[in-house]
Amino acid sequence: MEVLYFVERTSVSVYPSLQTAVASSNVAFQCVVRSDPHETSSLQIYWRRDGHWLVTDDLCVHRCLVTKFDGHISSLLITDVTPADSGQYVCQAISSVDVADAVASLLVKGLFLFFLHLFYYSHYHSSLSLAFSCLPLF
Repeated sequence: MEVLYFVERTSVSVYPSLQTAVASSNVAFQCVVRSDPHETSSLQIYWRRDGHWLVTDDLCVHRCLVTKFDGHISSLLITDVTPADSGQYVCQAISSVDVADAVASLLVKGLFLFFLHLFYYSHYHSSLSLAFSCLPLF
């Protein structure tokens, strides 16, 4: 008599969120993955940006920190972001059964664009008043 086993597919239960950040700030993405309990030991979670692996490629190796909790939660911290860090970030979970992806976008605005956005917002929302001053960059 043959025994038939059902295996739960690997899936992402909490997706990383879409984010907009100001240059020089830190950004964190989090991804929670579900997998068959028998596959937990083989579950691997990786992060990519625009098709490149973040830990092995030179995209942000020195400014990226990937952590994994309880074998099924992974976070990606990117420090001191720049507009060049803008793009699609993918959390990819790989088990011995299948693969699951979750995609989030990051848009990093330079300080000038950030203040321009605040000015535009305050201009059309009169209840908000802002004061601007210029500071030297060096």
